[in-house]
Amino acid sequence: LFRSGGVPLYSPYGLAQTVPVMVLSHGLGASFVEAAVTVLGLSYLQRLYPGLLPRRARPRSPSAAVSED
Repeated sequence: LFRSGGVPLYSPYGLAQTVPVMVLSHGLGASFVEAAVTVLGLSYLQRLYPGLLPRRARPRSPSAAVSED
């Protein structure tokens, strides 16, 4: 698993090269995919089980509040 210099064969790159590449790829690519999967999953659950995820009440407009008085 290791070369004579102590560098592992399964990961020939150091942290100085690995971390920036991982941050960029996960930050720019995987985050959008994860957000899309989350939104699709929540909308599916809301459609299938409407009482499971409560919806927030929409704020009323100021003109509607004045007309009620």
